[in-house]
Amino acid sequence: MASWYDNPLGKDTAIYLFNLEEGVQMSFYATADSPDKSYKKKGEVYIPTPEIRTPVVPVDVSETDSASEPSASLLNPSAQATTDISENERIIITDTVKSIANDTEMTAVTETEKEADNSLPAEHTNDFRLNGLQFYGSPDAERRKMSTYTQLYEYRTEEAGQPWELIMEYGNVLYQEKNCNAVLCFTSLGLVGINYLDSNTNDYNFWVQTLTEIYGTADETQYDYTAWTSSPVGDNTMIYVFALEESVQISFFTDDTGSKQT
Repeated sequence: MASWYDNPLGKDTAIYLFNLEEGVQMSFYATADSPDKSYKKKGEVYIPTPEIRTPVVPVDVSETDSASEPSASLLNPSAQATTDISENERIIITDTVKSIANDTEMTAVTETEKEADNSLPAEHTNDFRLNGLQFYGSPDAERRKMSTYTQLYEYRTEEAGQPWELIMEYGNVLYQEKNCNAVLCFTSLGLVGINYLDSNTNDYNFWVQTLTEIYGTADETQYDYTAWTSSPVGDNTMIYVFALEESVQISFFTDDTGSKQT
């Protein structure tokens, strides 16, 4: 973070430059409740923590060698940008300024109304359900459907206060004519996530275009993820495409509310 708080834009103003995970934020603030001549700068200076909307995103599984346990952090953590700032470096700003700043930051996510298109190729809407995979199906039933593929991993993750998850990963799975790894995520409710990992990081635009042709215009989009959140493949379902460092992840989720926690 960099800051300019010696009136760079006139009396009682400040400028901040934050280096966040989601991008670079530039903020211009008025630092006094009322800029009258009797106002004196307070001894303590407070710097506001940046507030950026961050999507709930699956986290990429780190590569591990065959002798080690694979990472168990694939699905459902929320990412939140935080900045540690000492008390003597904060600036008191009014509720109005905070509201304006929040409204500006929320425009980082572009939301568009999904367009109805009766000409969508319905024959491809269920292609992601390999061999008839079904949401909320039991691990045993859905594992049998994947028996024609090579299973790479199967492991359970448990984190205090979070639903336990059973992860199954399969290699050399063909989805939309691309060779991918398939990752199934189960909770106590059954199958709640079907994911595909394309190791070609240049395929992000291909996947966005392909899924747009099948499911219509996305509800949310950023440079590194695109989302269809209006129940595209059934009630309370979502689709995400993520541009990760080592792959492109295509995820089909259903509502996992009520999953038993660890």
